Parts: sequence; C-alpha cells; structure tokens
Amino acid sequence: KKILGKMEGMPVVTAPFYCDYGINISVGRSFYTNHNVTILDCAKVTFGDNVFIAENAILEVWGDNPDACISIGNNVCISSRIHIGCINKVTIASGVLIAGNVLIEDHFHGDVSSSEADIEPNKRILKSRGEISIGENVWIGENVVIMPGVSIGRGCVIGANSTVTKSIPDYAVAAGS
Repeated sequence: KKILGKMEGMPVVTAPFYCDYGINISVGRSFYTNHNVTILDCAKVTFGDNVFIAENAILEVWGDNPDACISIGNNVCISSRIHIGCINKVTIASGVLIAGNVLIEDHFHGDVSSSEADIEPNKRILKSRGEISIGENVWIGENVVIMPGVSIGRGCVIGANSTVTKSIPDYAVAAGS
C-alpha cells in the first residue's frame, strides 16, 4: 500500500514489482499486475479501473519534462513483455487490448542524422517526435511497434508484426509498415 501514490480499492501487485518512486503512480479499482512488472515513474503514470498488466511489462516515463505522462484508461488489458517508453505523452484510451511483445515509444535517441552518427546512441539526448494516442476499443496485435507522433483511432485493429509510423483513422484495420 505504501508503494503506490493514489489507489482506489485494493490493487493486486504480484512480486517482484519495481518502480522508481511509486508516488507518481495512480491506479483505479481492480488494478492487477503480474510478476516482474517495472514502472519507472519519473513523472505521472495513471491507470483507470479494471486494468490488467501481464508479466515482464515495462512502462517508463523518463527525463525532466514535468508534464510527461503515461495515461491508461479503463478496461485495458496489456499482455506480457510490452514496453511503453515516454518523455512526452502516451495516452491509451479505455477498452484497449494489447498483445505481447509490443513497443510503444514517443521518442528517439537523438536525431537520426550524420551529425550524431559518431555519438553512442545511449549518450544522445532523448527527443520526442510527438505524443502517442491510442483510441477506445483498439486491438493491437503481437510484436507491433508504435512510433512517435502517431494517433490510432477508435475501434482500430493493428495486425501482428506491424510498424505504425503514421496516424490511423477510426475503425481501420492496419497491417504491415
């Protein structure tokens, strides 16, 4: 109970569970995390009601942007081995189903240019390319990568092994890259 900032009801957090501070994590009713979940909360990470997170998931808010936030709505199911990285804003609306091995990141390690080619990627400054927004009732298949600056409309299906580089309109089925 002392690990999380704001809680409604009695969350179930299966050990081991890792976080930076915990105070920036807010969870709604019927929140459940399986084992080996990591939430790095340098800024806000919020979860609505009825959120399930499977094992080996990583959600991280990095950097010095006080407005950075991962926001997850109600009735969201996040499968195993997903990675959500945020230095700006990632919003996942209610009713979303995310399969395993999914990567969602709103940033890159520096500029993709010849001027930074001789700098080790982990020493480059993280730069956001825009917020990520995932609409209501979206189904994201296995092994999907969602790139910075993308909006996925409500009711969409993103096929397995897809890379989403551009915004997707409501009720679309998108597969490939």
